[in-house]
Amino acid sequence: MLMTRLILFLSLASSHAAAPLWKASADQALTALKDGGWKLDQIAGSESVRIHQSVKVPLREHAHYRFSVQLRAERPISKSVDFYLKTVVPPGAFRGTDIDLGWVRTWAQNVGTNWTRFTLDFYPPAVLDSDGKPVEIEVRPTVQLRKPGPLLIGEHSFAPVPVTPSKKAGIAKLRKAISANGAVDAPFSVLGGILPLSDGRLIALRDDFSKRFSTDGGRTWGTATKLAVDDPFDSLSGAIAMSNGDIGIWSVSWEKPIYFWRSSDDGETWSKRITMGPVGAPYHGNCMIELRPRVGEKVGRLVIGVRVAKNYHAGIYEPAGAYGTVHGRRIKVEGHGHDPELVSSFAYYSDDGGRSWSRSEEDVFVWKDEGRGGMWLSDEPNVAELRDGRLVMFLRTTLGRIYQSFSHDRGHRWLIPEPTILPTSISPCSLEALPKGDLLCVWNNVSRAEVSRGLRRARLCSAISKDNGRSWQHVRTLAAIGVEPLNQMAKLDEPAMTRADKELGELPMPFGYLSYPDITVHGGQVLVHYYMTFVRPSMSAGGRLFIRPLDWFYGND
Repeated sequence: MLMTRLILFLSLASSHAAAPLWKASADQALTALKDGGWKLDQIAGSESVRIHQSVKVPLREHAHYRFSVQLRAERPISKSVDFYLKTVVPPGAFRGTDIDLGWVRTWAQNVGTNWTRFTLDFYPPAVLDSDGKPVEIEVRPTVQLRKPGPLLIGEHSFAPVPVTPSKKAGIAKLRKAISANGAVDAPFSVLGGILPLSDGRLIALRDDFSKRFSTDGGRTWGTATKLAVDDPFDSLSGAIAMSNGDIGIWSVSWEKPIYFWRSSDDGETWSKRITMGPVGAPYHGNCMIELRPRVGEKVGRLVIGVRVAKNYHAGIYEPAGAYGTVHGRRIKVEGHGHDPELVSSFAYYSDDGGRSWSRSEEDVFVWKDEGRGGMWLSDEPNVAELRDGRLVMFLRTTLGRIYQSFSHDRGHRWLIPEPTILPTSISPCSLEALPKGDLLCVWNNVSRAEVSRGLRRARLCSAISKDNGRSWQHVRTLAAIGVEPLNQMAKLDEPAMTRADKELGELPMPFGYLSYPDITVHGGQVLVHYYMTFVRPSMSAGGRLFIRPLDWFYGND
């Protein structure tokens, strides 16, 4: 495989002057690139520049390749150097198979004035052609610079790594995690919402204010087109399908008001933006609900939970977190729960289909043991309507449990939150009231002991409640990274601070997160959207869709 000790001087051109792209002359630089097997790309519409090599890789069983590169800067470069592996697959190579290579990358790295080695591990799946031979793909080891350099590239290589029996076991766990029980690619990564339409299609509203449609229940999606909305700033956060056939979307911003738009023609045209309220952050996805209409109401009340973050103690405490190591490099793997955070929640509600909005009284936060146990954050709320007409708000906390608050007046006032029996980390969940009134929750079902080892989002499970959340049954595992699936609750501890140890040592392979679930019910099917990313190996599988019949979630007694 490729290996060289050639040093290249990569430097961005100024946008205001005709400075050379390379510190060395252009001819010298391009000759060095060619001799080193590199190609130069100037990214269209961007000041970024990148160089890549090209390597042919056969997809054999238990294969392991490593991209290693030494980098140095003449002056420190902060969070602006990316390196990744782009895979180029021959057309039709994976036909009839369910293969996901993942996106192997490390973004926004700091590079100092001393030589530092960066590594990426690539564990491709085994894929054979019709003759039983490994399919060969192109892999492009790439270095990208997004700020003025120069960046010096020293010894670098892309080569196979010997695979031991223990490493084979890790690779098998990685492939199992990526396959995620047959989950398919989602139409977006985190922010957005998936809604059923009256004609049987699904529409995905994405964070970049675009839409895509699916005609096969979410397994494949059409081309994205932009929404015709006024002032599509920041990010689209989520969406709702209303009982009158309208759909709504809302924005998320920490600097501007929350806005809401309505459409009566499946997203072709949109109302002018409507101010929902001041700065805040609703949970993403389908977290807005429509209550059962009262007599005389054409549309039920719309209710959405909103989080408001007061502040960290920036400037008072040094940023803290939990750290692990990969190939000797120290990597931050957890931040929340290690710095003081003041986060509370409340609700907005509308009785006219989203044309005007009101705010619930005051904020909701945990007041543990009537204050004797302190006040705790209550983050990223999810709301559902119970059989008896009450509303319940599920809350993300640092106490090792999902907490819940109830409203007896359709969302105007909320009670002090109390712990559920659902163990978790400081991670959000998704809560859905099913057509017959049962509750479906999808959450990170992990114990305090697992969280202490950094496994806060290593397992994603579902459970059903038939008694308004007092008890939960039918626990099933949707996906897991490096941990065993569970068909029961993880160990339940008394509510107390739950976070990773500050020093985790060498991270296992695989190590990653299953984050931000969101539930869509479509006829007799349930779609659970979530985000999958890995720290070891450093890669993203992006948004994933887990699709099953509703009956599946009632199995596994």
